[in-house]
Amino acid sequence: MKNINTKEYWDNLYKQEGNHEHNWRDSPDLFHTITGFAVKNVPSDGDILDLGCGVGVLLKSIKKAKPEAYLTGVDISRVAIDSLMSLNIIGLVEKIPPMKWTDDNSWDMVIACELFEHMDLDDRVYLLNEIKRILKPTGFAVITVPDNCLPPQQIQEHRVMFNVHSFKNTLENVFERVKVIEDETRFSSKSSGIRPSLVGICWKVGKK
Repeated sequence: MKNINTKEYWDNLYKQEGNHEHNWRDSPDLFHTITGFAVKNVPSDGDILDLGCGVGVLLKSIKKAKPEAYLTGVDISRVAIDSLMSLNIIGLVEKIPPMKWTDDNSWDMVIACELFEHMDLDDRVYLLNEIKRILKPTGFAVITVPDNCLPPQQIQEHRVMFNVHSFKNTLENVFERVKVIEDETRFSSKSSGIRPSLVGICWKVGKK
C-alpha cells in the first residue's frame, strides 16, 4: 500500500482543518497527560522538542504550563508550522527522519505523539535511534500511538497498528528503560468518542 504521508498531503489536510484555534486534532486527555509529564519532569527552562507537532495544539498547552521552557516543533507541513509559529514557538519544516539538524544530547524531552503509526518500519527504527541520540543523558521521550485500533485498512494515513506488546517491544529494541501506559482518551474535544491509546515513556539511560 502506497504511503500517502507526503508534504503535499498534510499541507492540504491542514488547510482544510484549520490552525491551532480550530483544529479538531486536539486529543485533550492525551495532551493533558503529556503536558503533565513535562511539568513534572522537565526543568523550568528545559528544552522540549515535539516531532510531528502539527498545528501546535500540544505545544500551546505546554507553553501555558511551562512558560520558561524552550519549545520547538517539527513537521513535514509548512501550513502546520506557520500555525505553530503564530504562537511564538520555534518551528522547523523537516521530513522526519532524518534528524541531522539537531545535535547529540540536546533535549530534555522529545515528544512523538501519534506519529509512529504513520511511518514505515525502517523509518520507525531510524527515528527511535535518533531520539535516543539527541536526548540529554537525563532526558526522556514520550511516544504515543493508538492501541490496537485504527489499522491501515481503516485509516489510509496509518502504516501499522500497534498493541501493547508490539509497541513495548519496538521501544525496548532501542531503549533499556521503558514504561508503557494503557489509556483511554478522547480523540477530540469536539467529540465524545473514546479510543484506547498507548503512552510510551523512554529514558535515555537507566535500567528497567
